[in-house]
Amino acid sequence: MIKKFSFVILIPIILTAVFIASKQKPESLSGSAIIWDEEEDSTNTFPSIMIKDGEKPSQPLGMDALKVDIKVVGNIAVTTLDMTFYNKEDRVLEGELYFPLAEGETVSRFAMEVNGKLREGVVVEKKKGRIAFESTIRKQIDPGLLELTKGNNFKSRVYPIPANGYKRIVIAYEHELTRVDENLVYNLPMHFPEMLKTLDVRAEVFNQSIQPELGPNSLSTIVFEKWKENFISNYHAENVLAQQPVRFAIPKSHHQPKIFIEKGQDGRQYFYALVRPELSTRRNKAPEKVSILWDASSSRGERGVNPVETKLLQDYLNAFKPLKTELIIFSNDVHEKIIYDTKSGKSIALIDKINNTFFDGATQFGCIHTEKLIGDHVLLFSDGLSNFGNQNLGKINVPVYTINTSQKADHSRLRAIAEKTPGSYINLSLQNPPWKSLKTRFEEQSQKFIRCTNDNISDLYPKTIHSLSHGEIAIAGVLKSKNATAKIQFGYSSEFDEASSITIDLDVNKHFSESGLAEKMWAQKKLQSLDLDYESNKEAITKLGKEYGIVTRNTSLIVLDRVEDYVQHKISPPKELLADYNALVNSEKTELESTTKKHLEKVYLDFKSRVDWWEKEFAYSPPKKGIDVNQNDVNQLFTDSLPVLHNLSGATFAVSPNAVQSEDATPTELSFDESDMEEESAGEFEPSEHDGIERNAVDQWSDSPGTPKQINDKKRKGDIALEAWTPDAPYIDTLEATPKNARMAKYIELKKQLKNQPSFYLDVADFFLSHNMKKEGIRALSNIAELELENHALLRILAHRLEQLEEYELAISMYLAVLEIREEEPQSYRDLGLVYALNQQHQKSIEMLYHVVSHSWDNRFPGIEALTACEMNRVINASKTGLDLSGIDPRFIKNLPVDMRVVLNWDTDNCDMDLWVTDPYGEKCFYSHKLTKTGGKMSNDLTRGYGPEEFVIKKAIPGNYKVEVNYFGTSSQTLSGPTTIQVELITNYGRSSQETKAVTRRLGESKEVLNIGSFSFAED
Repeated sequence: MIKKFSFVILIPIILTAVFIASKQKPESLSGSAIIWDEEEDSTNTFPSIMIKDGEKPSQPLGMDALKVDIKVVGNIAVTTLDMTFYNKEDRVLEGELYFPLAEGETVSRFAMEVNGKLREGVVVEKKKGRIAFESTIRKQIDPGLLELTKGNNFKSRVYPIPANGYKRIVIAYEHELTRVDENLVYNLPMHFPEMLKTLDVRAEVFNQSIQPELGPNSLSTIVFEKWKENFISNYHAENVLAQQPVRFAIPKSHHQPKIFIEKGQDGRQYFYALVRPELSTRRNKAPEKVSILWDASSSRGERGVNPVETKLLQDYLNAFKPLKTELIIFSNDVHEKIIYDTKSGKSIALIDKINNTFFDGATQFGCIHTEKLIGDHVLLFSDGLSNFGNQNLGKINVPVYTINTSQKADHSRLRAIAEKTPGSYINLSLQNPPWKSLKTRFEEQSQKFIRCTNDNISDLYPKTIHSLSHGEIAIAGVLKSKNATAKIQFGYSSEFDEASSITIDLDVNKHFSESGLAEKMWAQKKLQSLDLDYESNKEAITKLGKEYGIVTRNTSLIVLDRVEDYVQHKISPPKELLADYNALVNSEKTELESTTKKHLEKVYLDFKSRVDWWEKEFAYSPPKKGIDVNQNDVNQLFTDSLPVLHNLSGATFAVSPNAVQSEDATPTELSFDESDMEEESAGEFEPSEHDGIERNAVDQWSDSPGTPKQINDKKRKGDIALEAWTPDAPYIDTLEATPKNARMAKYIELKKQLKNQPSFYLDVADFFLSHNMKKEGIRALSNIAELELENHALLRILAHRLEQLEEYELAISMYLAVLEIREEEPQSYRDLGLVYALNQQHQKSIEMLYHVVSHSWDNRFPGIEALTACEMNRVINASKTGLDLSGIDPRFIKNLPVDMRVVLNWDTDNCDMDLWVTDPYGEKCFYSHKLTKTGGKMSNDLTRGYGPEEFVIKKAIPGNYKVEVNYFGTSSQTLSGPTTIQVELITNYGRSSQETKAVTRRLGESKEVLNIGSFSFAED
């Protein structure tokens, strides 16, 4: 049943069927064309909780109820979305709430239902927010974390979503309305595939003298109603299929400019002014040559070539008729460079080429050699999401026009690229792009905002040269007195034109407002200004975001369940918990000792235990030659005999009756009971001191059967063999059967169905690489960076694979991206440090590695500091140049070379992987038997992290060592794709003769055991 209220917003209740059948693009209020994306699913334009199920495409969680609240002051709108989602599954889920926003839109509120009550999120530094979230989620408690990712996309990890239950989330965001002719247009895309139980919409336009108007296809029987100085509309519906946008238009008021002045929380007077100056233009010189940079990355190919772009390009070429047009198609690298004759305006061949270009690969702006561009104009068609390798576009001295059609874009980057030149940013993702002025945008150079001079205003933004949007610009600042005058100057480049200057009077009494938005929009303008040079302004952006409750690249909004969680992570809670928070904080005892010193002492003890192990000599007796031992008889003998047995050398060990029969056992292994073993400080097993061997008594292996052999310290040649593995994937068979010159096209065809599967790109990349198609392989591999914005697990997989391909610069760029996202995890620094070493950047390497050693980490990563200290020493020993070691505690400087090393890493958090290494005598070293008789040593078992797990042996015995990985299990609630592992097999580690072979493998079900490869050591 629908309750009718006065309401002008377009809600698709009655005319849904008509709309779907017609699929017509509406006209603007004034009759000019407007591009509305009416048919797009709301999962692409509206907040949605996406659930990952294996490698299947993520699916949205169904929305049960929606409340929309809209407040408009001048050209500023605040939209609050109160959403209730329903989990119809019989299991608890973790999901990702995705929320793409347009240019200039910023989230300022995030709340989530906790224990039946709505809990407001608080702003916190990104790192602190992630640490608090991860720590809390491992306690099976209900947190939420909202973060800003690339391209002005927001996401929140949400857990748990109750089985057959509901999750309520509230998000608010603020933005400037776009203008169509003289009308300000509000538009909220909605196109839900399933019915909502309830839908409520409330809209209020403040201080508006003219009634808001209907848009196209609106219901003529509903209108906004006047209330005091405002216009209000309300709407309620039940069991509704919402498939049209919420949209209305606000006609131009009679007075200009619009000025709002409000008292801020700090007592200062903030103003926000919208100015529409009368500006002049001057004719641009017609370009003789044009360079078109066409971004063909996967992120741009979700909808294929946008006809809006090609229409714009055709109009441009018809208008200017340049002699030559250079087309550069790029993604992770430059793929094609073609020059067309366009002197007569002909563009059929060029447009056909663009229309038939497939989108594939990540985006690397730095692959373009800008110094070689031939154009007098440069047209960059891109979403700005450079996410691979060198992400910076080089300097260009001619006008650059950056053209974007995607809402998921890095608007700041695109605007900054254009504003550095006489060109401009053309954002075609706006719901109403200024079609009438696009041709003029190229033909004429419009004046820009240059500066604002004043005597009684501080903290005024924008501060830099700025293009006008729809012929208007918003100015915000702080008044030093009740009255002030601002002179706004416009001009070309850095020269202002006195004739185009505008003077506005700011009067607190005349322009005072109670909307509560002026201060927040001032903060937004300041953030936009700072974000143009993000790297230089990181700290200022973080501070401003925290102060004004705005999510930035450096801040997040977090919701925690218990006040104790806020106290633990030193996060100031929402108001309702503040009293309890302060009481708990005040009751905590202050720790006087230095946390860093205490940590280093603990790490030193762990490192010293490694040194003690390395300096110890191990001896062990090989089986007698010429004697054929039946293992089943031995097993039965062990089972029937006394609990404690003696080996041939006299060392004692205990055997469990079922040890040899265990599912983990290999036919030749012995399972040791560590309860009878002498342990070192780190818990490793030592050979008995009463084994009857005099240390260093034997220099080399004896040929006498049963005689103990002392392992010498000679560098032993070891061969590494990796187990052959071909993924069981039909698409690989398809590529194999395809002629080489058609394989790239076949891959693109296969990608249409498999584009969301990381394993597809890994497998295809390996296939191309194995067939001497490295460029194609790296291109396919780079797609992993495009799958999910800022997914550290996927980026880590990509970085490891690039490292194995010796593409160290590319790997470094990916590891830097991981570090930016997950700086609270030691693996982020360790991975980067190790690849720096491979790239001969040894100083940077040891700085990253020592950061792991000297800092405290979550207890999920026991022993990683001492392990990394050994890797740091390997880098120090290998460096041929002088290193600055002054910042390193000298107790940690000692190289520990070994004959053999195996390192296991994996990409999925909260997974338990086990590294197994079986020596030539059948003794298996693994998590519950960490030290073998011959000195093989296993690191700590990491059951809730990403590794590393490590096996080392200083002096390898002759014969074969078998390397396996056991996927023990996972406690992750995320239904992600298969876990990927990286295993390095190394001989002569820490010596100049070091050799390494690495492999990336994909796992399936838990309890799976993979044969990775083997080492073979010959007799000396």
